[in-house]
Amino acid sequence: MGINLYCKTCKSSLSLQTKICPKCGSAFTQGKRYRVVVKGSDGRRVTKLVDTLNMAKNLEAKLKTQSMEKKLLGIRSRIGIDEAWDKYILWAEENKKSWMDDKQRWEKHVLRFVHGKTMDSVAPLDVDKVISTMKKSGYAPQTIKHVLNLIKRVYNWAILMDLYSGDNPAKRTTPPKCENHVTECLTKDEIKSLLNTLDAWNNKMVALVIKFALYTGCRRGEVFSLRWNDVSFATGTITLKDTKGGQDTTLPISRAAIEILRDAKAIQAGAGYQWVFPNRRFWGRL
Repeated sequence: MGINLYCKTCKSSLSLQTKICPKCGSAFTQGKRYRVVVKGSDGRRVTKLVDTLNMAKNLEAKLKTQSMEKKLLGIRSRIGIDEAWDKYILWAEENKKSWMDDKQRWEKHVLRFVHGKTMDSVAPLDVDKVISTMKKSGYAPQTIKHVLNLIKRVYNWAILMDLYSGDNPAKRTTPPKCENHVTECLTKDEIKSLLNTLDAWNNKMVALVIKFALYTGCRRGEVFSLRWNDVSFATGTITLKDTKGGQDTTLPISRAAIEILRDAKAIQAGAGYQWVFPNRRFWGRL
């Protein structure tokens, strides 16, 4: 524990009086670095590298003070919401299939209302501003509920990770009511009319996408993420890699759906694109 010289070559910690590293033979002349090691209030070591001895002494004193405050008084440093979010999204990338949805919702709806604040200074009023702004912009209740749940989730995660110990400002906000609407199915005449329209559509690839979704019942994300490696003409099956349940699923498809896939491959003219339904430039998915 304390302050030591840091060997850049072998990464050893040595006494401040050391001139030459006994492990690798490196000489300590210019450009010295120092390793500060302090025992935290939870018993774990906190290790930092700095460029000057004066910085090392100041940092050691600061870390010891923080550790003592937390141990004796329960005082902890006030973490910023931006820092907490950065840590959360890194965790989410590794542990949540829908992490990109979280990222987009936060950046689009939440960030401008909380940016630069500490977690304990974000008030229920700030959360209400997020919700009211979305309502005025015409977002669906379910979309608003997703954003509210995301704010709650970030705070709960920070508490679980021992980054924050205050209140969750989103828990006091009442989520909008989501009405369950009955999904109406197309009639046979409506399906026939739709297919006739698609057959005459100028953008053949888009028409094939809609027809494929119609014949298979696949979700939009499942259709867009379908690759040729996921298609087996021999067995008449497709393997969905981006399902809502998170599991790969292999499904048999009808002859009409297989013909749609053959038409899509013909449009690509054997160019070797990985996506079944690429975008208009043919280099990525729709």
